[in-house]
Amino acid sequence: MLKEILKDIKVKLDMYQDKREQAIIICRRILRKTRECIKNIHIQDFKKVRAIFTEIEKDITEIWNMSKEEPKLLYSGLLNDAFKEYVEARVFFDVFNAVISNQEIKISTPSDLKVPEEVYILGLSEVAGEIKREIVYMIRENKFNVAWKMIDFLSELYNELAKLVYPGAIIPGFKNRIDYVRIILVSSEELLVRTMKEYKIIEILSKSKEFRS
Repeated sequence: MLKEILKDIKVKLDMYQDKREQAIIICRRILRKTRECIKNIHIQDFKKVRAIFTEIEKDITEIWNMSKEEPKLLYSGLLNDAFKEYVEARVFFDVFNAVISNQEIKISTPSDLKVPEEVYILGLSEVAGEIKREIVYMIRENKFNVAWKMIDFLSELYNELAKLVYPGAIIPGFKNRIDYVRIILVSSEELLVRTMKEYKIIEILSKSKEFRS
């Protein structure tokens, strides 16, 4: 009897192990593609970004199909990093594309991206880092209005995330992620305000020099 029980268990675990290894390969592929997306978003190669997102969507669908056959894949947390990075890339694209196009910001939802809500929240919080990076680029180019729009989004992001109160058992590390967004927001505002003041001083000095000459 014991032999039969363990034989049955082995068959199921072997199937799970096989699906798990397949899922790991797909997750690594998603992580690689999301990094490529973020790089191309910063250089504004949106055609390539959209093409990569189409590839990732197929990978996400494949993972969900595998999870239907082997639900433990979804509940093990194995897929979370890939889902989270995908959310970060998609939301960053939504925000950046809208801001530079002078359009209303509309970000993708968990159902749009086919990811669990708690993982979506974590990915949403991590987008702050990429937005800060783009703010720095915009400041270097004296595109202060664009930088302010991004800061406005960061402010909204922080305010809305701060309203959510959930234990780590539901959203792991959530409090730390809120603190991270707040730090990014404050440092971005300080950098932009300081740079604009310096720019105005330089502008005044330059006009004063021209007037004297």
